[in-house]
Amino acid sequence: MARLGYRRFGARGSDWGTSIATSIGQRQPDRVAGIHLMPPLAPPDPATVDDLIGAEWAALATLREAWESLRQVNEWISGSAGAPVTVPTGCSVFPKELKSPSRRWAERRFPNIRYWNEPGKGGRFAAFEQPALFVDEVRSFFRLVR
Repeated sequence: MARLGYRRFGARGSDWGTSIATSIGQRQPDRVAGIHLMPPLAPPDPATVDDLIGAEWAALATLREAWESLRQVNEWISGSAGAPVTVPTGCSVFPKELKSPSRRWAERRFPNIRYWNEPGKGGRFAAFEQPALFVDEVRSFFRLVR
């Protein structure tokens, strides 16, 4: 973006783009106004194992059912790539997403969450499934960090 003349910019990602947007936020924190993630990639917090809320139980069950395709991503976010991301972060967690962390899990990795929403419909490809809702989510976050 710097080569294109932008001093400040935002990044948004879903699916594999979530990892890319997160990496951009880690590598360019002085230039990134914020990142919007659908959903944020954040592993379960071991400190919460004895105190899980309903949504966290459901998230763990989903993780158990999906592993072949998510195993590598889970290793990345649990390892060194799971380092905190301090840029302003917006998170949209659609109900039919394959991997849905709770906000308290996400806050460990993304301590500067400025926007969190769990829309009532949509899934893994929300931009295609619910385009108007998707646009509202992205705009709602980036309005906060202009």
